[in-house]
Amino acid sequence: AFLAVYREALETALFYQALWLRSSGSLLLILAGLLVGILFLSGFVVIWLKLGIRLNLKPFFVVTGILLGVLSVIFAGYGIRELQNVGYVSETPLSWMISFPVFEIWPVREGLVLQVGIVLSFLLGWQWARRRTVSSL
Repeated sequence: AFLAVYREALETALFYQALWLRSSGSLLLILAGLLVGILFLSGFVVIWLKLGIRLNLKPFFVVTGILLGVLSVIFAGYGIRELQNVGYVSETPLSWMISFPVFEIWPVREGLVLQVGIVLSFLLGWQWARRRTVSSL
């Protein structure tokens, strides 16, 4: 349990460090976002403790799973793009594709292959979980 909590704290620190480095020094906005997150999480914990026995957790985990999938695609696209900018990964342009900067989807083969692989892995995991649930009924 200690290692799991320690890992989560380290991931949070790395996330905020990356956010700080990428945001051009918008410390006030980052701190405001942190405060809003803390307030939201505190409210969520209070509601959870009051209604926790009666809450159906499946929708909560579905939403967080989807959020994790979207963030994985975005972070992978950003990571590949940064590696291409410094020359560690080659860049093969795809002239037929348009870019979606909000989701860090760029018209290059290397990033697109990784991002499609992530989406497929989430879809396959979801399908596998559905089959397992149906077969256990």
